[in-house]
Amino acid sequence: MPRRSKKATGVIADLACKASRLPSLPVVKQTHSDIFLRRLHFDIAQFEPLVVPTPQEKCVRLQVYNLLAAVLRKRFRDCQVEVYGSAAQGLALHSSDTDVAVLIPGKTGPGVLFQIASKLESVGLVVPGHTRVRHRARIPIVSVQTKPEFGSLTFDIVVNHDDGMKVTPIVHDYLDKMPAVRPLLLILKVFLCQRNLNSAATGGPSSYVLTCMVIHFLQVNPKGLHPLRIEDPMRTESLGYLLLDFLKYYGSEFPYETDYISVKAKKRLPKTSAPWISQNCYPHLCVECLTNEGELHGVP
Repeated sequence: MPRRSKKATGVIADLACKASRLPSLPVVKQTHSDIFLRRLHFDIAQFEPLVVPTPQEKCVRLQVYNLLAAVLRKRFRDCQVEVYGSAAQGLALHSSDTDVAVLIPGKTGPGVLFQIASKLESVGLVVPGHTRVRHRARIPIVSVQTKPEFGSLTFDIVVNHDDGMKVTPIVHDYLDKMPAVRPLLLILKVFLCQRNLNSAATGGPSSYVLTCMVIHFLQVNPKGLHPLRIEDPMRTESLGYLLLDFLKYYGSEFPYETDYISVKAKKRLPKTSAPWISQNCYPHLCVECLTNEGELHGVP
């Protein structure tokens, strides 16, 4: 049997020493439920590559976005065009739309949305029959679908609303600090998409609201899980526990009529303490905006 060199032995001893200093979970006997949740953890961990765009898809999306942005910059000389939302945060699914914010100095009113739709159609980038201008929405938007030769991709374009752009670095920060957010979000997005509940228009949470729901759940840790299960879900194999606890928390425990979510405060707060929440919103899920104090998001 070959002998280990002194250098190799020293490296092994150093690694063993470092491992001994890592915090560990208390040793408990596994039940059938624990075994099931451990398997669920691995299913969730292996799910991500199956649902997010491949490198090739990302490249195509970027190329088409660059074409769209070039058309808009040519039409509106001083405009700023930027991707925000799931695509900018790395949380998009294969089927996700791409959210685009266009900042045009001096342009107001719904007319600019129709100008954008008309320009994108006239250059042959989008399918005319799939262009929709929602100028009466809370945040006016124009939705377009590119032609098959440009990937049949969907873009949702807003004008002079930069809130989404401001939120992007905040969400990135939470993704870095909370490694459980990304895998939980992706599995929940697919779960809701399969039931046509992946947007406020169909009665479900928007991607933004769902992100806040996951972050809030991890902040409050309603079941009192060991902190390592949240801080290091891959090493503790806890994604299965977290997913089921999330569903139970929002399915039967969250007090929708009395409380709202405040990610900034890291807790639930009573709706009566927020004068900007009207009584009409009391039966519904309410989420405080991450950037603008007193602005409300939620599920109708």
